[in-house]
Amino acid sequence: MLRRIGIGTALMLLLAACGQSDETSADPAVPEQEVAETAEETSADKPAESSANAEVDAPTDTPEPAAKDIAPNLIPAAFHGTWDYTKGTCADESDLRMEVSEGQIIFYESVGQVRSIKAKDEMTLDVTLAMEGEGEVWTNVTRLVLSDDGAILTPSAGPDEQAYEAMPRKRCPA
Repeated sequence: MLRRIGIGTALMLLLAACGQSDETSADPAVPEQEVAETAEETSADKPAESSANAEVDAPTDTPEPAAKDIAPNLIPAAFHGTWDYTKGTCADESDLRMEVSEGQIIFYESVGQVRSIKAKDEMTLDVTLAMEGEGEVWTNVTRLVLSDDGAILTPSAGPDEQAYEAMPRKRCPA
């Protein structure tokens, strides 16, 4: 029993020695119930911080994204949709069909999760994909080039990838 008192006392002394910077614990003579009520009143008196204020107060030591980067690691909406070879039918079974969303590209027999994006300009992206299909996994960089009118998407090999024939895709109806 003496040992328990010694440990309890030691813990209390340790807590007292650490001190707290919270204004509610500055006066040890204030009962705990009063401290809790004061803390509730203080937080209730403060207006909720708006998300606009949160953005203004955000740290400025992070690098600014390039002007052409819309959102890091997300494919911009202009590229989203279902695409098929320009002479294709847009049928589900088309082997050149691809579905592009902000975080992945679904191909005929594989799926690529977006890992990073480098924008060459607003119409050209190098998308690094974590690929999975037919029991295999690999990483691939695909260059996506969108036509000025947004009707044609041309995927091709990204930098440092083995080149393949670029086959333009048309946007399929929704």
